[in-house]
Amino acid sequence: MINNFRRIAKQNGFPDLFVMITNSDDDEDVTNWNANSLVEYQPHMMHKFLPKLLPKGYINPNFVGTIFDTTNYIAQKKYLQPHLAGDRVVRAALTQWDNTARRTLSGSWIYLGLTPQTYKTWLKDIILESKVIHKDNKDLDMVFVNSWNEWAEGSHLEPDCRYGYAYLQATREALEETR
Repeated sequence: MINNFRRIAKQNGFPDLFVMITNSDDDEDVTNWNANSLVEYQPHMMHKFLPKLLPKGYINPNFVGTIFDTTNYIAQKKYLQPHLAGDRVVRAALTQWDNTARRTLSGSWIYLGLTPQTYKTWLKDIILESKVIHKDNKDLDMVFVNSWNEWAEGSHLEPDCRYGYAYLQATREALEETR
């Protein structure tokens, strides 16, 4: 498919396409897909590093999801794990995640411990890393934030009743502090 898109683009006067792929599992070799880079898809890239929790006493007995603890993942900066894609990886930070509303019966994922402060730290770290690993390839000097403002996944930058504008403020501060 990518090869066909590239061929069609060239036939229509474009020099080439810049193709970024994403994945929801372990490292992906972008050359297998004839792509230029890999964009992390959080939270799927982090689940293998996280311990599962089963809080006692207040979980619905019919709950079929998994609750993960992000404390050590953030504290130990495991979001900076090396990738098979090497310097062709584009990192992504995550605000929060709880997709119980979307996957109530099919196995939701809830990530505990993500806050505006942990998000800011994560975002700053990946911005600074990008400046280093992409110093010779400015096309890839970017980061993503997995925040669809998707209320069914509990991942949003928009103000809410719990944190107010804190995620937007954290984004601003991370950008200002890494200039």
